[in-house]
Amino acid sequence: MQALALLAMRSKTHAIIILLILGCLPIVCWLNVAITGFLILCKGTKGIKILPWSILPFLVLLWVDANKLNYILIITALIITVCGAFILRATESWSVVLMSLVPIMVLLLIVFKILMPDAYSQLNTMLETVYQALNQQANHSVSVATVKKLNTYIIDGVLQAFTFILSVGCLFLARSCQANIYNPEGFKLEFYNIRLDKLSIFLLFLSIAAIKISYSFIVITFIMTVPFFIAGLSLCHKFCVATKYKNILLALLYTSMIFLIQVMYLVTVFLACLDTIYNFRNKQIIKQD
Repeated sequence: MQALALLAMRSKTHAIIILLILGCLPIVCWLNVAITGFLILCKGTKGIKILPWSILPFLVLLWVDANKLNYILIITALIITVCGAFILRATESWSVVLMSLVPIMVLLLIVFKILMPDAYSQLNTMLETVYQALNQQANHSVSVATVKKLNTYIIDGVLQAFTFILSVGCLFLARSCQANIYNPEGFKLEFYNIRLDKLSIFLLFLSIAAIKISYSFIVITFIMTVPFFIAGLSLCHKFCVATKYKNILLALLYTSMIFLIQVMYLVTVFLACLDTIYNFRNKQIIKQD
């Protein structure tokens, strides 16, 4: 990644070639997103010139491929990463970045659903097992129509949250690359100290309460939990590296994140909420590294 980023920094031509090639390749197309974020972080508004070339491969694939939802999500991630890079460059605050990206994420979801409603209809066929699980839990006490509606919103929410997390991951990768080149150890210190403010908790619980008004707020709630998940992950990671057995604890942390994601996600969000209130980083529980 760092070698590609440095090569992309040499000239606009180098950047265009790299972004076009990466954008056309499966899986590694996410490096296109990360390198775009890196260029914006380093060059600011001058980096805008490469954005059309960064998004071009995804637009072409969106046009020709039947599975349009994949490319909608990648384009969403690209826009989120670029917006996050601009905000981070201006504010130097990850908490501001994460909370600022929430309304942008919601706006992009609304725009794509209006422009390409057929692509999102694939959600019902992608995760039919979720509907079946909900239907069993309902035990016929809830109407089938309600269960299907909940199913759609939950799947949509999980998908948007996952895309949001991947976007932040690309931004992390871009920032880490920038730090390795210009400010070694800088990203580590930033990541260790991601902490949200109390207004964020209020907005999270407001989105949860709004579900009583409309089930569509389930999607917004899922998106709102992502900044807390990132902040909670920062807290857990810093706790692990502050101990004697940091390598073992880090391995356990990220292994559990993979295999017990449903539980660990909720635990991490809850820890982030507690940290927002009590600020564990300023207490002796976690010593400054």
